[in-house]
Amino acid sequence: MLTFALLAMVDIGLAISERMTIGHVLRAGAQGAAEDIGESAVDQVLRTTAEKTMKVAAISEDDTALALNVTVLHACPEAPSTPVERGTTCDGDTPTGIFYVLSATKTYDALFLPRFSQTRELWVQVR
Repeated sequence: MLTFALLAMVDIGLAISERMTIGHVLRAGAQGAAEDIGESAVDQVLRTTAEKTMKVAAISEDDTALALNVTVLHACPEAPSTPVERGTTCDGDTPTGIFYVLSATKTYDALFLPRFSQTRELWVQVR
């Protein structure tokens, strides 16, 4: 029983460590997004940072590799989750805001625990 409990604790510790690493990757991308360096450049920052510690998924690869996504949205500040066309005028003649949505998904392949997906998303408002 003690051996099983110790191995389960190690498994949970590895999952938490992986989640922290994913957070680090997204924060590195957020720094580039805050400087508004462009969607492809932010994606490159994410991939470069992630490749230092884990396998990054290409299209249609296995789900245990890290899948990264960067999307740029234009939205009104009062409703950031509702995309609008670039150049739309919002309430009070406010220009649209630019939001970078960074997301990462990875399935943790546990030793003893069932496999589970770790998904994190980070929104960065540039303007």
